Amino acid sequence: MSLGIIATALFLSMAYGLYNGMTGWQFPEIPKFPNRRFNRKSASPAIDMPSIDVGDGIGGLILSILLWVVISILFVVLLIVLEAIFRFSLGH
Repeated sequence: MSLGIIATALFLSMAYGLYNGMTGWQFPEIPKFPNRRFNRKSASPAIDMPSIDVGDGIGGLILSILLWVVISILFVVLLIVLEAIFRFSLGH
């Protein structure tokens, strides 16, 4: 019950903060920022992601399902390896 109350309070405060920003809280120690919209493009270069096009029809459907399963298994294996690295680095 208490965890539900805490989760609700955190959700409501986060939703209020995201909707109104920091100016909505009215804290005296937070400086007032001018209301600007930053639409500058980032200076980081664009990342070219590879496109996996499997085609249309039943062959593309089956191949996409197989790719989904293989990538999911690969993701789980990588998470297990990452967990082993963390466990080894902590010495447990």
